[in-house]
Amino acid sequence: MNNQYPFLSNKHTVFLALGLFLCVYFLYHSFQGSRSYPTLVSLDHSIEQVKSELSATMEQRQYLERQVVMMRPGSVNQDLLEERVRIVLGYKTPDEFVILQP
Repeated sequence: MNNQYPFLSNKHTVFLALGLFLCVYFLYHSFQGSRSYPTLVSLDHSIEQVKSELSATMEQRQYLERQVVMMRPGSVNQDLLEERVRIVLGYKTPDEFVILQP
């Protein structure tokens, strides 16, 4: 048998083809599918978005917890009470104007 590459036997050719196939397979799936690199980047972006939403929600919760503490019986903050009465009941002083929004 006159082979152009005498150092490659049929056994070596099979292993070479198998290795080449595995390289192509993993390269293809690293850029396509649910576990690909672009999916990883989009998940990282989603994680950052959710972290920022969590941060904003935590700040809002802390603000509301401070408001609740100030409105507990025995330690009512008069300024906060007056503000809530104006907002909820619509009270105003004689020198204030109320502008209703539709």
